[in-house]
Amino acid sequence: MNKYQNNFSKIYQGSSLHDIAIRHQKAKKTISILEDYLEDIKPLSVLDIGCSNGLMTELYAEKFKKVIGIDIDKSAVEFAIQHISRTNVEFYVKDSMDTGFEDESFDLILSDPPYTKKDSEIYGCPPFPIRKFVKEAHRVLRKGGYLGMLHTYYPSYRKADF
Repeated sequence: MNKYQNNFSKIYQGSSLHDIAIRHQKAKKTISILEDYLEDIKPLSVLDIGCSNGLMTELYAEKFKKVIGIDIDKSAVEFAIQHISRTNVEFYVKDSMDTGFEDESFDLILSDPPYTKKDSEIYGCPPFPIRKFVKEAHRVLRKGGYLGMLHTYYPSYRKADF
């Protein structure tokens, strides 16, 4: 996982990963979809896996009771802690495959990891262990909770390549 993170950070340093407008736009779209799908999102506790610098997590915190962002990139989490001061947000350096949270801790989990072989090729990293990720997400998700897996669409995709 560290190889993935090192490559990802190098590739995206100074890119759209840190573009506030793009990150906020993506977060707003996600929230809009959730508002359409869920009856009342305000009381939900949320885990944002792969929160990076917290720009999207910050907007989630406007809509949800409690939001925790985790990432394995220590510098990104430090940036989030220094720049985001909402009282209902916490950030931690944690591995998405072994979060250390108690069972059934969250109502909603949001994440945008590199799910596919194509993502791994782009980031120059080993394939993402999606089954292990989903197993851990399921463990920390409350019964009746939701897992929102965001992704980038590549026109070259013809079918899911997990």
